[in-house]
Amino acid sequence: MNILDARTIRLGLPPQLVLDELHRGASPESILAPEGSLLSEYRDARGYAYDWGDMIEARRASSLTWHFVPVELWEQTENLRRPTHTAVELIPQLQAIIVESFHDRLPSQLVLTGCHPQSRRHAHVLFSLLLVEPTCERRVRRWLTVVFLPRVLPKLLDTCRARIAGMCRGVIAP
Repeated sequence: MNILDARTIRLGLPPQLVLDELHRGASPESILAPEGSLLSEYRDARGYAYDWGDMIEARRASSLTWHFVPVELWEQTENLRRPTHTAVELIPQLQAIIVESFHDRLPSQLVLTGCHPQSRRHAHVLFSLLLVEPTCERRVRRWLTVVFLPRVLPKLLDTCRARIAGMCRGVIAP
């Protein structure tokens, strides 16, 4: 597993996300359905597994996108969110924080995607980064490794955690 060299691993379905769905009343059939399910989000997923969650690397013929699934965030906030708030329901309410945290911080070769509810293809993905300049892939991979993952992402996840706590306790309006 090495981002710089694009050495991905096969990612399995995170048990924490399965439990999150089950605790909130989803049936096993809906979780494992061939389309529109948690299982379908992870079908053929390759990427990088971290303590905070998964970074899914989706390479298509003409594009490269990294999807960020903050498994640890959902696990750490499970008791606060129980019984009413699923991870999927809270993600749209966190989008303003995500957009703000990336303001003037992204390299010009990347575009933040997946933040608008109508553009979300993967329900458990907090956000995605799309490489728009393929000739700069190596440079962007270095930025992800040296700047984004160690400096930007931890602060963003802490901010999201605090926002979730506030929303679930009724301190912050959704």
